[in-house]
This record gives sequence, C-alpha cells and structure tokens, in this order.
Amino acid sequence: MQASRAKIRTHYPPWLRAFAGGILRLLGWKLEGKRPDAAKFLVIAAPHSTNWDLPAMLLCSTALDIPCVFMMKDTVFWGPLGALWRWLGGVAVNRRASSNMVSQVVDIVKERESIFLLIAPEGTRKHVDNVWKLGFYWIATGAEIPLLLSFVDYKHKRVGVGPLVHLTGGLEADFAQIRSFYEPKMGIVPSFRERDAERHRQLSVQSQERQNGNTPNEDET
Repeated sequence: MQASRAKIRTHYPPWLRAFAGGILRLLGWKLEGKRPDAAKFLVIAAPHSTNWDLPAMLLCSTALDIPCVFMMKDTVFWGPLGALWRWLGGVAVNRRASSNMVSQVVDIVKERESIFLLIAPEGTRKHVDNVWKLGFYWIATGAEIPLLLSFVDYKHKRVGVGPLVHLTGGLEADFAQIRSFYEPKMGIVPSFRERDAERHRQLSVQSQERQNGNTPNEDET
C-alpha cells in the first residue's frame, strides 16, 4: 500500500467545490449535509451497487469540501489513469499480497493530523443482503476516529452525508446507530456475519493483553 503517493488534502479550493456542486445540479442531483468539524473520520459509502458510486461520492465529497482518500485495486493504476486516481486520492492496494492491510491503514490514519478515509463496507457491487465486512469498523476503532455516514440515492437523485457516529467498541450497539440512519433514509438494514463478530470479540480480548498487533488481516476488509 503506497499512501504516500496519493494526493492527501485537507481542503479543496473554492472554485473546485463550486464546480463539483454545479455538475451535480446540472445532472439533477440534490446535495445534502455538510462537512463535520473533525480532523479525521472514516466515510462510509453505501450502498455500493454500481461503478457510478465512486464518481457520485467524489463529486459529493468535493462539493462538501471533504477530500477523501480511497483504496482501489492496484490493477487500475496504470499509466496516466494511475496518476489521475492518485491525484483524486486513490491508494493502490494489492489484495493478492499477504499483509495486514487493516493495521497499515490504522497506522496511516494515526500518523496524519487530518485525513478522511472513504470505504464501501459492502466490499462488492453484488447483492449480499446488506451484509457488511467489518474491516471499516476495525480501522475506525483501531485509529479511534468516528464514522461519517454517506449515501447515494439513485431513485430520488440525492447524494450527501449524515451525522458522525462515535463508536463505542460495542459492535451490536454501534451497528444499531448505523441502522437508525440508513434504514429510514435508504431502506438499508446493514448486518454482519457472526464469524466476523466473533473475530471482533477475540480481538477485543487480545487488545487487553497487549498494546499492539490487535488488528485483523486484509481479507476481512
């Protein structure tokens, strides 16, 4: 993971924010929400159902002055396209390598004074009954940053962000907070696999016994 090569910003220039907002209005989309007053947070992008989700969220985050860093497969980082993705905030990820990706991301977040990380917790565009992978949760709890709930509503052509969610470390209680936003707004009822929850419980026990090494492997992201 080469985050140092990505363009990590704290603000967008006013002209670029106005341009992104203008594109959304031109396309008939309504922008909702505002940038929260926090130096670091993890942006949840949901639902993830089409390749258009990323462009929609990038326009949204630009218009709201939330310069996000996002992870993508390294296979799309080639030639001029790779330079463009890095300029937009993309980080090339080699999922074929055996490395602790969650731990790496936590370290990147901790070492920055300000960073906004964009993650699609569903991890796939295929229909999986709103089952979310828990990598985003371990990153947020490991780095001790809140979640910013965002959405793309194609039916009503709305895109935006909701409230910050400050995680308690209680998986079920935290997911209840997340559901309370997405269920009435988008009809999404996020859930997780019990095996992932059990993994979380094991890590919680381990974290009490040691200060480091309490994050899962990359295949859980």
